[in-house]
Amino acid sequence: MSRKKMKVKERHFEIVKLLERETYISFKDLSQALKTPEITIRRDIALLTSQDNEYQQALGGIRKIEITSLDSRLQINTKQKLKIANRFKSQVKRGMSLCVDAGSTVYYCLEAIMGIEDLTIVTSEPNHLRILTKFKNIKIHLLGGEVDPRTHQVLGPLAEEMINKFQPDIGLVACSAIDNKGFLKCGLVGENSIKKALIKNSKLSILVCDSEKMKADAFYQFAHIDDLDLVIMENTSTTSLSNKLKKLSK
Repeated sequence: MSRKKMKVKERHFEIVKLLERETYISFKDLSQALKTPEITIRRDIALLTSQDNEYQQALGGIRKIEITSLDSRLQINTKQKLKIANRFKSQVKRGMSLCVDAGSTVYYCLEAIMGIEDLTIVTSEPNHLRILTKFKNIKIHLLGGEVDPRTHQVLGPLAEEMINKFQPDIGLVACSAIDNKGFLKCGLVGENSIKKALIKNSKLSILVCDSEKMKADAFYQFAHIDDLDLVIMENTSTTSLSNKLKKLSK
C-alpha cells in the first residue's frame, strides 16, 4: 500500500515540475512524458487537484492557476478601465438594483457610481466591500456560498440560487477573454455558472471589458456576446451583435 502511494507521489512531483514550465499539459502529453497509461494519469490529476487548489483539471488536461490580486489588476490598463466605468455610470439611476461580478473593471465601475443613492447592490466578491461600504444610502448584499480559497470569491449552487431569486435591474459582468467568434471566457471553474446566472436573471445585462481581452485567452466559456444586452469598452458601447464583433476586433 505504501509503495503504491509513493509511486503516486512521484508522479505528482513530476507533473508539478512540468507545470513549472508549462501552464497547461494534456493527459496525453503527460502519459507520454511519464510513460504511464492515460487512465492512471487521469486518476493522479483528480487526486492532485483535490489536494492542491493551485492546480485545476481543464480541457483534457491539467493547468496551473495563476491568481493575481485585485490591487495588482487595478494597476493594469487603468486608463481604459476608467473610461469604461465612466460610460457605465450613465446606465445607473437612483433606486436601481444591481448584481455585480468580480473583477477590477467592475470595481472601477462601482467607484464611478458612488454618488448615486438608494441603490441595492448584490455581489459575490468580498473585495468589492472596500468600495461599497463608502457609499451612502445603499443596501449591500454579499452572496452566500462556498468561498474560493484562491480568489476569496463566493461561488457554488447557493450563490447561484440567490442570484436567481434577486433578478436585478442591471447585471454587471466581466470576462477574462473574448475569442474571435464572440464567446466570453473566464479563468476559473465555478465563475462561469455565476456569470451565467447574472446574465440570465438581470433585466439589463452589461459586459464591461477593455479591448485587451480580445488578445487574451481563458479556459471556461460562459456566454456569447449576443447573450448580453450591452457591451461597454473603452472606445464603444453597443447593443448590436454585428457592431459588437466589428468593434471588438479593432
